[in-house]
Amino acid sequence: MSRGNGDLVRRSYAALNAAYKSGDVNDLLPLAHEVWDPNIVLSTKGDLLAGGEEWHGYEGVLRFIASQMEAFQQMWLEPQEFIEAGNRLVVSVRFGGRARHTGIELEFSTAHVFTINDGRPTRMDLYQSKAEALEAVGLSEQVMSQANVEIVRQAFDAYGRHDIDGFLSHLDPGFELHSAIVGGVEGEPYRGHEGVRKWLANSEQSFDELRIEPTEFRDLDDRVLVFGRIHTRGRESGLELDSPTGWVLTVQGGKLIKAEGFLSRLAALEAAGLSE
Repeated sequence: MSRGNGDLVRRSYAALNAAYKSGDVNDLLPLAHEVWDPNIVLSTKGDLLAGGEEWHGYEGVLRFIASQMEAFQQMWLEPQEFIEAGNRLVVSVRFGGRARHTGIELEFSTAHVFTINDGRPTRMDLYQSKAEALEAVGLSEQVMSQANVEIVRQAFDAYGRHDIDGFLSHLDPGFELHSAIVGGVEGEPYRGHEGVRKWLANSEQSFDELRIEPTEFRDLDDRVLVFGRIHTRGRESGLELDSPTGWVLTVQGGKLIKAEGFLSRLAALEAAGLSE
């Protein structure tokens, strides 16, 4: 994902949440003038929030947001996943708030599509579901799941070639590694690219040989379950281990954000909420 586009959208969500908290839609104006295109269009789809309507320019978008504030108290938006599709960015979002007139607490998933041209969002389309948003940009959840499996394959291939830079290129900066054989300090995961480099260094200190051979990949939507074998030889002891292994890997926005390793097929299945 383009860092610039992602940052623009994240700043927009942060400003929205600040305005929701203050209750003053005008708090959005500085961000709007700095970041959004003056002719920005906001559109709702389906039955979502007066679906089928469009709001134009800063004034129109702020008028729509003000109408939300009239309907809900304590509103918040939490962007959870960013998927790039050309000059558009699909964002899966959790929305929450309390209906002002009934007091009922609401929380649900939705999705937004930002169109970005010349470094500015020119359009925001609001959809009821991630599937609808993906379809609107020419993707599908099935295609995304298949892409996730390919990302995991490429990461394992790069690791197997000792292409560390290539391996790291598939990992999100906030990546977490829960290793089954070389644990972190006090059982903590290895975090980020530097954490993975530390894991690699610790592995080299412990083993003359560490070889992971993935043999099966299962698509679990935003997770990929991998089975295979792991072979190690202790650097000092010379003892060898050849064991089944399993991994549960989580993918968001085209990058791995978490990997959990296990020394049995059953343990990996259980971690993924599955059985044979």
